[in-house]
Amino acid sequence: MSKPVSITKSEAIKRAIEAGAALPTEGVSYIKKNFGLDVATGFFSTVKGELARQKPVKAVPPSAPAAVRAPAGKSAVMPKPAPAAKSSVMRKPAPAAKSSVMPKPAPAVKPIDPLAFAREVKGLVDRFGVDAVKGMADIVKG
Repeated sequence: MSKPVSITKSEAIKRAIEAGAALPTEGVSYIKKNFGLDVATGFFSTVKGELARQKPVKAVPPSAPAAVRAPAGKSAVMPKPAPAAKSSVMRKPAPAAKSSVMPKPAPAVKPIDPLAFAREVKGLVDRFGVDAVKGMADIVKG
């Protein structure tokens, strides 16, 4: 183990990534061995993400496919994400939901007028016949 150096954990993580220890477990081991600092893998990942947003990370893990690694003697650089396309059309915001307004209640069932009901049944008898209407009533009756 090397002699501990006075360095911040974030700087140690940056140096570990530049040295090729880009995976959290590799980076934590590298930092412990070279700087004598204890760093959690979650913290390593968080700082690595922050560094990636600031500028491209120069190292690629050794387990990465050969197509992703840089040629010998060159540093691998992670590409920056493409900027989002700007739309020339402005979208209108969706209307706010009216949570304070209660939905309309279902219409109340009107009481049945027996005379009007008898007229409707007579219309069915005229249209379909007595036996068909009796059959309909038996089906409804259960």
